[in-house]
Amino acid sequence: MPIRVAIAEDNALLRDGLARLISSTKGLELTGTSG
Repeated sequence: MPIRVAIAEDNALLRDGLARLISSTKGLELTGTSG
């Protein structure tokens, strides 16, 4: 069962980078982003 992660970040560059990192990491599931 993956760990589900949501990102809330104002900085679009950081938010996109974190989203890509989390999406490509085994065992983590990106559920959504906001900012």
